[in-house]
Amino acid sequence: KDDIFVEGIRENSKIVIINISGKIEKMVDSKNIHNATISVGDLPSGIYVIYLQNENFKSSSVKFIKE
Repeated sequence: KDDIFVEGIRENSKIVIINISGKIEKMVDSKNIHNATISVGDLPSGIYVIYLQNENFKSSSVKFIKE
């Protein structure tokens, strides 16, 4: 429960985790990776959104709940 695995990342993408209040909690630049394991064990319990934005500014998002 302390890690999130993200796969299918395009080169030069940004992964941003934002809390429900809109505060950026984590940011990861993926220069040459296609899969990432992001530790969320240090985040307090709550609702978060992971934004994935590639170099062409196309983005996707997923909501998750940290218990």
